[in-house]
Amino acid sequence: MREKGRSMVEMLGVLAIIGVLSVGAIAGYSKAMMKYKLNKQTEQISTVLNNAMIYSIGIKYDKSQSITNLLTKLHVIPKEMIKYQGKTLVIVDSLSNTIRTNCGYSGVYFCSLNINMDTSNYSVESCRNVLTAAKENSPDIWQFAMYKNAGDSITSRTYGDKYCGGSYPCIRDMKLLDIENFCRDCTIDDSCSLAIFWKT
Repeated sequence: MREKGRSMVEMLGVLAIIGVLSVGAIAGYSKAMMKYKLNKQTEQISTVLNNAMIYSIGIKYDKSQSITNLLTKLHVIPKEMIKYQGKTLVIVDSLSNTIRTNCGYSGVYFCSLNINMDTSNYSVESCRNVLTAAKENSPDIWQFAMYKNAGDSITSRTYGDKYCGGSYPCIRDMKLLDIENFCRDCTIDDSCSLAIFWKT
C-alpha cells in the first residue's frame, strides 16, 4: 500500500512561498506603522504647540516657570507623551523626539518649543512634520529655526507672517521643495534640533 503525502521538495517549496509572503507582510506592516507614527507626530506637535502658545500669553521670563509643567497640570498634553528623564519632566512624541519649552528675553519676551530630533527615527520626515505644524501657525509664530548640533548656532531660519519680508524669508511661502531643502540637513547621521519661537 502506497503512503499518501507530500515530497520533501514540495514541502520546501511551500515553506519558501510562506517565507516570501511573511517577509512582504512584515515590510508592509513596518511601513504602515511608520506612517501611523509620522501622522501621530504631526497631531502631537500641533497639540503641544497650540496649547503652549495659548497658555504662555503674558508670561515674562522667570526660571521658576515651566510651560511644560503648566501644560501637564492642565491636562492638555496627551498622557502617552509625558515622560521623566530622571526627575525632569519632558514631553516625547511618537518618534521618541524630546520636546521642551523655554521662555526667555532677547529684547522681547518670547517662548519656544524645542524638538531634539531622535537621529534613529526618520529625522527628515520628522523635520517636515514639525515645519508643517509651524507653517500652519505662521500668523502667530515669530520664527522657526534649525540647530544642526545641540548648542550650535542656528543653521537655517524662517519667519512668521508679522516678522517676515525682504531678507527675512516667510514660512507661509514655503513650498514642498523649500521644506525638503530646509530639512535636508536634519539627517539621521547628525544631531538636529528644531525650535518654534513666539513672542509673549
